[in-house]
Amino acid sequence: MKKYLLFIYILIFSSCVSVKKSKATKPVTKLSEENLYQILGTYKNSSLNSIGHLWGILNYSSNKEFKNEKDLVVEIYQEENQIYAALKDGENILDTKKLKGRIHQDFYLLNTQMKFDTFYFLINGVGDSSVKLTLHNQNLYCLTKTEGIGFILIVPGFASGGDLTNYEFERIK
Repeated sequence: MKKYLLFIYILIFSSCVSVKKSKATKPVTKLSEENLYQILGTYKNSSLNSIGHLWGILNYSSNKEFKNEKDLVVEIYQEENQIYAALKDGENILDTKKLKGRIHQDFYLLNTQMKFDTFYFLINGVGDSSVKLTLHNQNLYCLTKTEGIGFILIVPGFASGGDLTNYEFERIK
């Protein structure tokens, strides 16, 4: 029994999804500790160039869903040397998330997020996401990669290795 539990533990925590070495497809702002404040602002939740939503990228590990998600906005702000994101509908805050990460190769690299829920586990195992943030023409620019660690090993189609996706979100304020 211990061998099976160890096997499942290794399977869950052995993912290697990463955007650390990924390059942006557009000219972007080189972030550092000194100019990280430039990403602070309010952005549309819907992407300019894809069907992605900013809140789903920043808060990948959450299973919450919101009505009219594309019409909401995401405010990125700093409080006591920590960066946060808040999903807002007008002035109402619907959800918040601490954006833990560090500067890495001129981007703000968020800590890897893992997703686990019953349905997702049966289909795709455990999912994880890697995200880098910067700016392009004052808009928030995200490089993201997600993948699932297939629980059903006999059928490899259940494991998904996501491609690198570049998103751009329009700055409102």
